[in-house]
Amino acid sequence: MTVVTKDVGFTEAVRTEAQQHRAQLTGIDALRFLAALHIVLGHTFWTNRAPEWVLSIVRGGPTSTGFFFVLSGFILTYAYSDASSTLRVPNRRFWRARVSRLFPLVWLGHLLVAPLVWHRYGADRWARAALCAVGLEAYVPHWSDSFDTPAWSVGVLFTAYALFPFILPAFRQFDKRRALWFVPMLWMVGLLPAIIYRETMPHARDAYEALHTFPLVRLPEFILGITSARILIAFPKPSAFASAFIAYGAAGMLLLILIFSKGI
Repeated sequence: MTVVTKDVGFTEAVRTEAQQHRAQLTGIDALRFLAALHIVLGHTFWTNRAPEWVLSIVRGGPTSTGFFFVLSGFILTYAYSDASSTLRVPNRRFWRARVSRLFPLVWLGHLLVAPLVWHRYGADRWARAALCAVGLEAYVPHWSDSFDTPAWSVGVLFTAYALFPFILPAFRQFDKRRALWFVPMLWMVGLLPAIIYRETMPHARDAYEALHTFPLVRLPEFILGITSARILIAFPKPSAFASAFIAYGAAGMLLLILIFSKGI
């Protein structure tokens, strides 16, 4: 979702400054398109008349939702942080730009859907509406699909944006040695809620919803994006072999996960 920010001058100034010092990421739009298409197919591809490996890929649509959280952390870090992992602009200005970009379209979506589903909710409809208005419905797992259902992801982004200026300074001393242990550790932290759920409460509906939509559970994905950007900034010119190995290796691993994963 993209909305024209009210603080256009500020955003353009930051983008211009970043482009003066760092290479343009020309493949980002293509990745966004493929991830968005994957999510759409996951919601609309209802036939079972396809090879099993195709169905496995399509059913993996939520994987691309996570990709957008990673991409958000990556782009913000690449555009808004300097070489010392410090935010280029004051915190309040950063938050104002993020909120003005994120919420107008979210509010429009809720307003369009509300008349169609208002009757489905009971006495808690106004509480649901209040949380949706501030993007926090995902903090109540069984309310995360209120009104405009996909808007639960706004709670993840809102939380990530709020914490971004405080997370970023933790990467000031980031180097190859720290990257080697931090990336696997972050991956394990991201898996931990799913492991706990699978082993202790596999039939708890609220726990299932929280696993997919609770903002703090999804936060490691955003931090993984920050980590990836800091690695790129610290080592902007990897060898051709290293670049190809990382790109094709990551794509191959993702494809294998999508083909063989049966979901939770």
